[in-house]
Amino acid sequence: MPGLYGCLGECRLEAGRNQEAMQCFLMAESQGDRSENVAYRKGLCAVRLANYTVARDSFRQYLGNNSHGRHAKHAQECLAIVEHNFLNQSNDNYLADASKNGIKRWNTNGKPILVYIKADASLKGFHPEYVQLLQQSFMDWTNGTNGAVSFVQTQDPSQAQITCYWTDKQSDFDSSKELGECQNTLSNGYINHSEIKLSTLVGHARDIPTEVFPEAKAVALHEIGHALGLAHSSTSFDIMYPTAAPKGLEFNLTRRDLNTVVALYSINPEQIATASESQIQAFAANGFK
Repeated sequence: MPGLYGCLGECRLEAGRNQEAMQCFLMAESQGDRSENVAYRKGLCAVRLANYTVARDSFRQYLGNNSHGRHAKHAQECLAIVEHNFLNQSNDNYLADASKNGIKRWNTNGKPILVYIKADASLKGFHPEYVQLLQQSFMDWTNGTNGAVSFVQTQDPSQAQITCYWTDKQSDFDSSKELGECQNTLSNGYINHSEIKLSTLVGHARDIPTEVFPEAKAVALHEIGHALGLAHSSTSFDIMYPTAAPKGLEFNLTRRDLNTVVALYSINPEQIATASESQIQAFAANGFK
């Protein structure tokens, strides 16, 4: 009964037992199960295991046999993200998009930005792991840009340049769909303080923390991008794209995200003040001359 391996794999996938789920999907295929669910869910499982070549091949297999199947739209989205974000990353940037309302950035002079993180375990839906995810998100921006921006956590909120906290009230956001928000204040043309507000209700009714955490981290990475001075990207797959990725394929930092911050923080401040919009767009491609 090879179909039972596919069913067992689906159950283990839903339970977050990804390695065991993959073994079931492989066993199902070896027993001759070519049902649409096996290829599709094997692709989802491979994404969770960071085996993006298997994920790509599985989604292609599913779409080749089920181009109009009930999972076709989601499989196409997943395939595009896997290919763009993990297998064929672009090496350009989107500074023109990210600075369309004017260039905004910190004047760090090579110093780290001080970050204060306020955790409140009494909030509905709060997980202590949210703090670790946020800390890792700051590190991802630092490591990915080779230190073009860097951060140091402080325990003194009065010293903080970026203040981060969580809320369990959706009314605290401008939109019912938002899961994070960043507000920057400027002084002499530079950002001098940022406030990042994150929702504990990421995932809404889902009660499996391991399913919620990737989405929570994607939101954190996005809001840190705003705190660094980036506006939204108009290209899907970038972390600064305004729409969230499908469950299980939450956006990570792309090479374009990192290149954009490096470009932003390499601009001479004196050139920022006098640059026209066309010059800014030219810089995005070639750098100031």
